[in-house]
Amino acid sequence: LSQLYIADSKSRHIRVFDVTVDNALVNGRIFANIAPGFPDGIRLDRDGRVYSTADDGIHVFNGGGDLIGKILVEQTPSNCTFGGLGKRMLYITAQTAVYRVALTSTGAQEP
Repeated sequence: LSQLYIADSKSRHIRVFDVTVDNALVNGRIFANIAPGFPDGIRLDRDGRVYSTADDGIHVFNGGGDLIGKILVEQTPSNCTFGGLGKRMLYITAQTAVYRVALTSTGAQEP
């Protein structure tokens, strides 16, 4: 089963939809609420965790939408992506800074 995650910044939450074999979106629902702030950049790791920007850093959710941790940074992030050797670095952009955080998780995006 494939899923599509959407950062709904205006409503301050992440939505998720199941994607059928015909590429139709079904079962749309709120996955997680973001506070403080709103989601902008979101990424997934290979274990199904979702990383989302928020006012105080990157919020990390398990596959069920429960907040399991935060990566706190000094400036409000605008986006994030996995990179580096084995996609185990999380790069976080902000207005005048770029942060790099080493993780044990592996980013899911390809390539």
